[in-house]
Amino acid sequence: MKAPLISFLLVATVLPAAESQTPSTSDSAQKYRDLIRATKTPKSLSAQFATLCGLSAAMDAEVKRSGPHAIQYVNYYRSESAVQPATGAWPVGSVLVKEKLGFDFKGDAAQPTAIAGMIKRAAGTAPKTGDWEFFWSENGKLSQKSMAHCAGCHSGAARDFVFTDFTALAAAKDKK
Repeated sequence: MKAPLISFLLVATVLPAAESQTPSTSDSAQKYRDLIRATKTPKSLSAQFATLCGLSAAMDAEVKRSGPHAIQYVNYYRSESAVQPATGAWPVGSVLVKEKLGFDFKGDAAQPTAIAGMIKRAAGTAPKTGDWEFFWSENGKLSQKSMAHCAGCHSGAARDFVFTDFTALAAAKDKK
């Protein structure tokens, strides 16, 4: 009878420690460049996707002035634990970040204009979003509220709310 009790206590002791390893949204947004960069060079997005992801008023004005191709390059970052599974859900604690880049009229890369990110939380944390927490950061302001549009779009992804094939990005990065 002692073995089940000891097993239960061991599990109860280990689970909170694993849960505390889950990154905070604030740290993920502030320190995303410490993550593994999944793209060697900025990746071009179609005009449709470039304009879907959280445009600010300044970016919206640029799109109106220059057309939908004005903002179409991103870099992707992932945490070390964010290893794309062959099937099923991403590991809890995975952090995926898309760094949006603006380009000047000569085509030279500008500083990041904003970042969008996702953090995989424990099963049952947010069933409607596949247990992903979405966030947006722009001009040093972090937003975690009103991210339903992010989850709504990402719910259409083929697997676990993630559109980007990080395995293909890694393979392309290694070839270059």
